Amino acid sequence: MSVFEFERVTYHYPGDLVGVEEVSFRIEAGESIALLGANASGKSTLLYLMDGLYFPQRGAVRAFGRELTERALEAEGFGRAFRRQVGLLFQNSEAQLFSTTVEEELAFGPLQLGLRADEVRRRVDDTLTLSGIEHLRSRSPQALSGGEKKRVALASLLTLAPSVLLLDEPTSGLDPRSLQALLELLAALRGRGLTLVTATHDLSVAPELAERGIVLSEAHRVARDAPVAAVLQDMNLLLEVNLIHAHAHAHGSITHVHPHPHVAYHDHEHGS
Repeated sequence: MSVFEFERVTYHYPGDLVGVEEVSFRIEAGESIALLGANASGKSTLLYLMDGLYFPQRGAVRAFGRELTERALEAEGFGRAFRRQVGLLFQNSEAQLFSTTVEEELAFGPLQLGLRADEVRRRVDDTLTLSGIEHLRSRSPQALSGGEKKRVALASLLTLAPSVLLLDEPTSGLDPRSLQALLELLAALRGRGLTLVTATHDLSVAPELAERGIVLSEAHRVARDAPVAAVLQDMNLLLEVNLIHAHAHAHGSITHVHPHPHVAYHDHEHGS
């Protein structure tokens, strides 16, 4: 079943600033997708379109077989079901944290859905265990490290039992330990059959995040849609879309050109 279908979607920001242009693709249930592209290529815009925060000026976005529009989301049946099935992790995870304790943070969403207290407790306990953050239960989210905040923000989405997770640069700014913990959690979620769509420009983690890559050009269009392994072997493509750069150096009279990826470097000493 198709979870998302983009049909020649165009979205421009105010001032006619291009977000994405004539983008088409389908995402099936259970797929793991990496949206790859340089900064400002349109990766976050695609996530916001999938989450129903933006709506295309041209073309159509369909979610679970229904066109995703403001009117559709206002319809109680579809809108409520959509919000339960689709969760978005923002790049700045602090924007999603506002409760006094981590436990309260994870309980907030299920309580808003009107779930019984015992079911809320079960979901919170199970998610704390799955996410490996039981020790943070009574801590204030605002007092946590960057990596811990990201894991708590993700856990707060998981208590809603979504079938789809949209992740905006989830590995940015993480120290090695936090990065490994997050990758292990996402691998576990993939194993449970969740559909994961991750926006990233960090090629070093792309193979661990997804099996399929949708590459955006700096013209905000799809440059390639292929397995991540094939994308990472296409040096010409990666150079063209500004995901790697060519570095030249000379040995005597011979000049060598080597491609270098635009990766996120993680600080080993200063934490998250």
